[in-house]
Amino acid sequence: GANMNKAKWIKKIIGETVEEKGFSYTGCSRDGCNVGYGFERRVEGEDEDDEITQTIDIFVSPHFISGCDIRLTFYTTAYGFPYREVTNLIPSGLKKGYVDEFLHFENEEELKQILQHFRRIIVEKGEEVFREISKHSTEARPKKKTHKKLYEEHEELNRKYRKLYGMEDTEFTAKLMRRMNQVILEMQDEDFADVEETLIGLAAVYGDQLVRKCGGEWELSEVGTCMITGIHEGSRAGENPLNSIIFHWRNKRDDYRELLDCFKKHPYDTVI
Repeated sequence: GANMNKAKWIKKIIGETVEEKGFSYTGCSRDGCNVGYGFERRVEGEDEDDEITQTIDIFVSPHFISGCDIRLTFYTTAYGFPYREVTNLIPSGLKKGYVDEFLHFENEEELKQILQHFRRIIVEKGEEVFREISKHSTEARPKKKTHKKLYEEHEELNRKYRKLYGMEDTEFTAKLMRRMNQVILEMQDEDFADVEETLIGLAAVYGDQLVRKCGGEWELSEVGTCMITGIHEGSRAGENPLNSIIFHWRNKRDDYRELLDCFKKHPYDTVI
C-alpha cells in the first residue's frame, strides 16, 4: 500500500552494495506520483581531465489499478547521454509491469524480491554496462580543452575566422549563417581531427554574433563548458556554440536555418 517504506529498502538492499562500488545516494526526486531514487559516482573519462558521472536510477510509478511498477536504469554523462534499461537484463520470473521494462509489486515482500533482483544485475552486469555507456558516442565532439580554448581565445578567433571566410559583415545574421553553412559543408568529408581547429573558429564567430544580436555573454561553466549565457529570459541555460557547430558538421546538415533558430527566439533581432 501507500505507506510502504520504499526508500528504506532501496537504501538497505541497493545502497549498501553500491556504496562499496563508490556510488552515493543522491536522494529521491518526485515528479507527480512518480519517484526516482538515484545513486551516482564520478569516474575518469576517456579524455584527460574529463570526468563522467554514472547513475543508477530506480524509478517507481503507481500502477493505475493497484501496487506499483518499478524499473532499473543506468545512465552516464558521456557525450550523447547514453543510457540502458536494465530491469530485465537477467531474467527474473517476477511479475511484469504494465510496460515491458517495468516489474510490478503489490507489497513490501514483492518489492524486496525485485530489489534483490536489481542488486544481482548491478553486481553481475553493472561494471560491464557502465563501461559501454561511458564511452562517448563519437570522436567528433566538443572536449573540455577545446571549450577552454574557445572561451579564452574567442575574440582573436572571431577576428581571424571572420576575415578568413569573408564573414566580416556583422549586420545580416541570415547572410552570415548561409556563409557559415557553406564553409561547414565544404569540409564535411574530412576527418574531424583535420577540421576541429576550423570548427572552433566558426564557433567563435557564431558566439560573437549571438552576443551582438541577442545580448548575453561568454562564460565557462563549472563543468568546463563554454556557453553564451543570459540570452534566454529567466533561463539559466545558455547556448553552446561549439556543440552547435560540431553537431552541424557531424550530421552533414545542409540547412543554414538551423543555425538561425537560436536568433529567431529574440523578437528584437533583425533576421534578414
